[in-house]
Amino acid sequence: MNKSTKDKGLYVGFTENLKKRFAEHSKGKVKSTSSCRPLKLVYYEACLNIDDAIKREKYFKMIPQDRIELNPRVCNGKPVIKGTRIPVSVVLEQIAQGESWDELLQGYPELNKEDIKAALLYASASIEHTEVRAANA
Repeated sequence: MNKSTKDKGLYVGFTENLKKRFAEHSKGKVKSTSSCRPLKLVYYEACLNIDDAIKREKYFKMIPQDRIELNPRVCNGKPVIKGTRIPVSVVLEQIAQGESWDELLQGYPELNKEDIKAALLYASASIEHTEVRAANA
């Protein structure tokens, strides 16, 4: 995951050669990020196969980046509503406990309805791209 120091956007993709791909981004050889340079590598992970890598890429691209933030320095890297320290999980727990959106907005005046929608979309994307596999005992 690359972050633009110019527009603060996050750019996600997968590759079999991280160093080579990051160099291509840095030199402006990738059309989708050439106007956003300079870029900083802020996160990466390894997958055992390409299918898993594609699933992870799709997952990260579904995060409403304008509303949800993943930052290891904020709330231990938990997803939060951007610009706050309010974890997505808190929003979801309040809704699960029966709180209305209006009550949630009163309790957290820094939130708005778009933030709540983004939290729900984030949760949906997280579930959609989760697999449960039986462990061999």
